Amino acid sequence: MQIILFILIIAVLTFLLIKKVNLQFVFILGSFLFVILFKRNVSLFIDVLLITLRNSKTWQLIGAVLLMLLFNDILRKTERLQLLIDSLKELSKSVKLISAIIPALVGFLPMLGGAIISAPLVEEVLDNCDVTNEKKTLINYWYRHVWEYTLPLYPGIILTSGLLNINFSTLILYNIPLTLLAISAGVLFLFDLKRKNPKTFSKKSKKRIFLNLFIGLSPILAVIIGVTIFKINIIIVLAIVITALLILFKDYIPEIHRDFDYKKYLSMLVLVFGLMLFKDSFIESGAVNILPEYLISNNVPNIIIIALIPLVAGLMTGITHAAVGISFPIIMPFLFPETGINMGSVVLAFMAGFAGVLLSPVHVCLAITKDYFKADSKKLYKLLFPAVLIMLAGAFSLYFLYQ
Repeated sequence: MQIILFILIIAVLTFLLIKKVNLQFVFILGSFLFVILFKRNVSLFIDVLLITLRNSKTWQLIGAVLLMLLFNDILRKTERLQLLIDSLKELSKSVKLISAIIPALVGFLPMLGGAIISAPLVEEVLDNCDVTNEKKTLINYWYRHVWEYTLPLYPGIILTSGLLNINFSTLILYNIPLTLLAISAGVLFLFDLKRKNPKTFSKKSKKRIFLNLFIGLSPILAVIIGVTIFKINIIIVLAIVITALLILFKDYIPEIHRDFDYKKYLSMLVLVFGLMLFKDSFIESGAVNILPEYLISNNVPNIIIIALIPLVAGLMTGITHAAVGISFPIIMPFLFPETGINMGSVVLAFMAGFAGVLLSPVHVCLAITKDYFKADSKKLYKLLFPAVLIMLAGAFSLYFLYQ
């Protein structure tokens, strides 16, 4: 009965998303349905709501995303983004290369919703190209995440290493093919990019171009260095960099204030809160255990369990470390056979979980980027599915190769 309820809820939410119902409403409704149908206790939903409200991580994420929006607005108003784009265009005439490099560069910043930083940059690069909003979304979204398989700054790989007691260097070594495959698979979104009217740029010395590139990139580099090297909380780093920019470009403050879009910020606040409430409700309702218990009780083959449970956890949470934290303890016996740790199983489980995250409508980066470019969900997933299937095929190949 519970597995039927689980499938029914997923079907309802999927239908609403296809019908382009407001994401905030879908997430809050899903939270309510999971708690009410599985626990049949209205007061528990209030408790979960309070848990989400009181969770410092909820407000840290909201604060980080809102500050990132402000950071983007300031960079655009002060023309730092335009300077960066023009410099990259001077160095390379390939719109394909530039549009992939920008989100990949921002991808070194391990933060939820970080795709919002590169989205305006990608939009600027592709402004003169005949490209759909869906492809803009996917170029930004895909290359933003190519390092998550191997960069030891991301929570997902950190948690995998800790839970399974695997050395970082070992885990990274086995996962390197996934990053290389992700970079290659992204070509699906790049190969037919063409400028409508090729632009010409004035000839400048390489020294001047690199200086402009550094000036345009310096605010983003400051955030990346502060978070990754000095391990400073992302909210503190963004607050410092934003303050510095406002002091440096104080003449732009009236214009920034005049064009400040309060509705955009409020909408994003509710969206992020809805995402966190959905994740908490999924866990607190016990729905997270329904599918694993059903598969195990029906003698489903190990390789399917290893892939499917992390995949579903990733789909439902949209967060890599949540998918790892929820699913890996459940599939632990399948990762540690009698001969010891099976790295083929680990790589498959990690990739399956991340595949779910990439496809998840509650993934913050996907939700934010989709909203930014006003992309159509149906067309978006039609392009995203083949790329994710390539990644899963690669993971299954590595599963057998590493045996």
